[in-house]
Amino acid sequence: MVRRWIQRGTPAPVALLLCLALASCYVQLRRALRPVPDADPVSLAIAPFEDLKPDLPARGEVCYFSDVASQQPGDALLFLAQYSLAPLLVKSGADCDLVIGNFANPASALALTQQRGLRIRRSQGGLTLLQRGKP
Repeated sequence: MVRRWIQRGTPAPVALLLCLALASCYVQLRRALRPVPDADPVSLAIAPFEDLKPDLPARGEVCYFSDVASQQPGDALLFLAQYSLAPLLVKSGADCDLVIGNFANPASALALTQQRGLRIRRSQGGLTLLQRGKP
């Protein structure tokens, strides 16, 4: 088909435009057929907080404490906690009656409970819910 156009004297820009359009269609088709990941990274990161929601008050204030070093500027883990637990006010530290702990080392959770008078209320999905007071 392209040979007939060339023999008829079809201008080169039209042939070039046709080739570019076909290449663009090919690229778009490959993108459309690419497998879609199961979930985005933010959804995976906030899933453990969703599991703790039934044990948290609907409104109020909770603290977030972590011994996990964040790889991103600022405290990305705290921001994810605030995002997933809204409208709860989530602040950094361990001075509230309820503390959500994200511990890389389980010994850190035990040390925090002894230092701050907290008890472990629930541990699930890599997060630990601590509560001030006696069992």
